[in-house]
Order: sequence, then structure tokens, then C-alpha cells
Amino acid sequence: NSIEGLCEYKARAGVCTWLNSVYWVRKIRSEGDSIRIANLSTCGKKKLKEVEVEIENDLVFRLLRARNLNDFQPVIENYIVVPQQKGNLSKSIPEDLMMKKYENAFCFFSNFKNELVERSGYKKFLNGQPFYGLYNIGPYTIAPIKLGWQFVSKKFQVYLIDKAEDIIPDLNVMFIPLENMDEAYYLHALLNSKYATEKIESSSNWTFPSGSIQKVYLEKYNSEDVLHSRISSTQKSILINKDDTL
Repeated sequence: NSIEGLCEYKARAGVCTWLNSVYWVRKIRSEGDSIRIANLSTCGKKKLKEVEVEIENDLVFRLLRARNLNDFQPVIENYIVVPQQKGNLSKSIPEDLMMKKYENAFCFFSNFKNELVERSGYKKFLNGQPFYGLYNIGPYTIAPIKLGWQFVSKKFQVYLIDKAEDIIPDLNVMFIPLENMDEAYYLHALLNSKYATEKIESSSNWTFPSGSIQKVYLEKYNSEDVLHSRISSTQKSILINKDDTL
């Protein structure tokens, strides 16, 4: 109980599509400003037809699935199409602009329009917006550093992912978006400590939502705090040495 208190960090859930078999894709090859992709038609609860097309490459991001979490660079198996506004990821690209600037992507999503407008979450949260819109997405989603963990797991473990601007976590990845590596090492050490994991796991029932870290007192990282800096530098040394031995 001595580690209970105010947590000065907020975690987020990964992107929600409500229809992974459309948005999750495999990359076939790059073709100039386009990428040839095919949707993972049989993933998720609803199976759909497979469509292979060329699509504008600036809408295609690396997909981070919970099973692939790993310190530094995780294994990337597949990709995700993100039809959101670059300056405001919480909003999808308007349909008129999509048809003009991203014609291939618009045609791709149009293959599944009937299924997309019938998504339960779309009806509840995005009704009236472009039919291909995503949920649980914002500027935090493309943070350059992410501390992530599995939503469903037997144990709580946090992984540090860097160079992550183009890595989009799926809904089963919870993460803390960060900008500073020293801060990331500091939080990585604290959240993976024996005391924090035992506290978080004590009432988990094998699920660790974004609010799990609120059970632990976490001070905001301060580079001028000697203790904070020592924790960060020690954890950095541990992780780098571990990575060098793999």
C-alpha cells in the first residue's frame, strides 16, 4: 500500500476498427508513391472477401499487435490503413477530400461500405462521419516512444518501443505515449518493478486496461531529480546490455 498514490501518467488503448478484416493488411510490394496491399480478410470475427489493390503509401502504417510486443523494435507482421487527417488524427479524412487526394484508398474502402456502416461502434460513436472512420486514435497514437503492455495476459509487463511514429497499436495494446527516452527508461523500470507489478496484478483477473497504472504512485519524470536520473540511466544500461546479448 505504500506505493499507492497519484499517478501522473495517462495510458491509452490502441486503435479500434470494429472490423480488422478490412483495415489490417499485408504488404505485397512498394510501387512508387503507392503500396500494393491485400486486406487480411479472415482475421477477426467477421470474415470478408480479400481485395488486392494499390493504395497511397502515406495512409499505411505498421501494425503493432499485442503478441508482438518487445523492447525497442517489435516484430511487425502486418500493416494497417489509417484514413485519418494528418493534422488531427481523431478525425477521419472527409469523403470529398478522400476521393480527390486518396482515390485508391477511397475505392478500397468502398468495397466494404455496407459492412463498415454496420459496425456497432460506428453507429454509436461515429454516425454521420465518413464510413471508414477509426476510433481510439489521436496525436498520442503516433508518439515517437511508446511504453506498451498486453491488455489480456497472465502477467503485467511493460515494453519500451522507440522510433514508433509509424507504429499503430491495436486495441489489445495499452500504451503510454512519450517523447523522451530518459523518461521512458525511468517508467520502464518503475512499472516493471516487483512492487508495481504485484500491485497491478493483485486485482487484474488477467486483464490490464489503460487504467491499471492508476493503482501505482508515479511521479512525473524530472531530469534534475538525482533519483529519477539514476533510475533512468540504470534501466537504460540494463536494457542495452540485454539487447546486445540477444
